[in-house]
Amino acid sequence: GGTVIKWCSLVFDWIRGDAKEKDNWEQRANELLLACNDFIDTSTVETNVTQTEINVAYQHCEKLRLHLCEGRDVLVVAPEKTFIETLKDKSNELEKWSQDQIVKSEGSLSLKMAKLDRYEDPKTALQERGEFLDSLILRRKLHSSTKKPAEPLICSDGDVRSRARFKIEKLMKKVMRM
Repeated sequence: GGTVIKWCSLVFDWIRGDAKEKDNWEQRANELLLACNDFIDTSTVETNVTQTEINVAYQHCEKLRLHLCEGRDVLVVAPEKTFIETLKDKSNELEKWSQDQIVKSEGSLSLKMAKLDRYEDPKTALQERGEFLDSLILRRKLHSSTKKPAEPLICSDGDVRSRARFKIEKLMKKVMRM
């Protein structure tokens, strides 16, 4: 019984930390939503849309989608479903706006160009890409040769919450055996 009581405070601290992480995630999501709303407000006023605006819309869509994926993979305490739906709807709205503008432009605008611009941006380009890749491959080989592979988590539904619960249960059982 005493062992469980010791672990309760740790579990409570972990849950409190997860709740703070959820709050931080929601704050970043609200900032993204504000940026998207500002973009939509300014872009719907103009009649002549440029390739740059299509690129910005695409970047906002990607940021929203990546943020949703981060939330799905990292958060243990789930945000409200309506908030998630709002993020998805805003991403879909930006994508629909981009598609409508591309159709209206009759071929002068392209989503393909927006995707290419993301990879050809000088701010994200690496000059010595080969050296970095070789270094990463070497590190991975060294890491895999020194450590045994981590045991896979086997969960029924595979979501983050059940994996976390599985880890906590496994840890508590291990400690109780000591």
